[in-house]
Amino acid sequence: MRKLTAFALSAAVFAGAFAAACRLPGSEPEDTVARVGGSVLTLRELEMKLPPELRKLQSREQKFGSVRRWIDEEALAQEARALGLHRTPEFRLTVADFERSMLASAVRSRYPDTARFRAHLDSLKLSVPIAIHPERVVSEKGQP
Repeated sequence: MRKLTAFALSAAVFAGAFAAACRLPGSEPEDTVARVGGSVLTLRELEMKLPPELRKLQSREQKFGSVRRWIDEEALAQEARALGLHRTPEFRLTVADFERSMLASAVRSRYPDTARFRAHLDSLKLSVPIAIHPERVVSEKGQP
């Protein structure tokens, strides 16, 4: 297993280095602040990771810390992809749950108060078919 992991990581690093070497001069965005293999982090993306009111308050060192964290996470993500971990049912479910949560939060943030949001949610639930099957939900002991 270790040899397979080492091979997959080496292949991913080689592929990234090859892609970077084959990149045409000037094809990388001008505001690139970091690159891991073929993945690029731009200054605009780095700034978008923070709420607008905090962007100007972050020091240069804090921004570099964010860049270093991105590099670490991107290197690990590339290894995970090389290992095929992104194809597991558990991973796909986690990503779908996260996306659903973020999209719901984006809509929720459009409503200034709880009452308006609740009214919107109630009307939304009336406009889409919803089915609940409580008999299919059982406990670990096999009981409803």
